Amino acid sequence: MSRTVLLAFALIFSLFGALVLAQPACPTCHGTGHMSNIPGLEKLQLIGFDTTVKYEFVGCDLWVVYDITVNAMMANDSPIPVEGPLLVSIRDNETGTMYCEKVTFFEVPANAASHTVLGKVDFSIYLEGLPGIPVLDIDVSLPKGEKIVCPSCGGGCNLPLLIWLLVYLGLLG
Repeated sequence: MSRTVLLAFALIFSLFGALVLAQPACPTCHGTGHMSNIPGLEKLQLIGFDTTVKYEFVGCDLWVVYDITVNAMMANDSPIPVEGPLLVSIRDNETGTMYCEKVTFFEVPANAASHTVLGKVDFSIYLEGLPGIPVLDIDVSLPKGEKIVCPSCGGGCNLPLLIWLLVYLGLLG
């Protein structure tokens, strides 16, 4: 083999290794792992919300899989569009047991008096040992001033280089 082929092979192998091993700071949260100081978040208001709950039994009726659709009415008094978080909390109405908390991100246009945001939450409950299907209490809120886990890195602060590039280009959340 010629020296050029060996050099090209070593260069390609090194580049591939760098792509796999390099993990720069997340471009969404700048390496902090959480979202805070979202521009315009203080101007967002949750006017109201309604939910639609669908469920089905799976696995010999030992699991209930829920599909919850949240329609939230938002207002934005800011002169800029705001991409903000919506926190959906799901509890057992009788025991208060927290089943699920999920944050979804949405965009509300600038100076919007009312804008509907649609979110979906999927989760399941193992029924063995429970007296029946739990009655759910669903709450929707805007987590202002709280640390919100970054949706891009999941709180891990760093991303593999190829995923970092997709997030940076806006092709991946």
